[in-house]
Amino acid sequence: MRKKGQMEMVGLAVIVIILILAFLLFVGLNRGKDTSAITAKESLYANNLLNAIMLYSLDEGQVSDYVKKCYEDTGSSYCDVGDEIDSLMNDGILRENQNYELLFEEDCGEMDNINEGECEEEYITASPYYVRTKGGVCTVRLRLC
Repeated sequence: MRKKGQMEMVGLAVIVIILILAFLLFVGLNRGKDTSAITAKESLYANNLLNAIMLYSLDEGQVSDYVKKCYEDTGSSYCDVGDEIDSLMNDGILRENQNYELLFEEDCGEMDNINEGECEEEYITASPYYVRTKGGVCTVRLRLC
């Protein structure tokens, strides 16, 4: 009878040790940075930055107005807003040592892509900003790297 009680105690001790090891393993694996929260913050930052760029006021309207006018009047000065946007980005709206690419895609007329450095492998992309033009919809994308 005594041996049976000792065997039960040893079995219980083994189960407790296994549970403790499993818990420590679980905590150890989940101890790294929570990158989903960081990525969400960076994505929100990129989206807000793209909205600020597109709503930025220039001499004759906002950047989004210039995109529309560039499509209507191909080759005009409306298509060349690179210096103004570059100045905006470097005057404190962009984080230090951060590169960017502002890409004008389909139906944007002759708007030139604007970039400071190149985003090669790792970058955060803002949700596309759409500008309705007479020819369709111009898609503007921002990449931060």
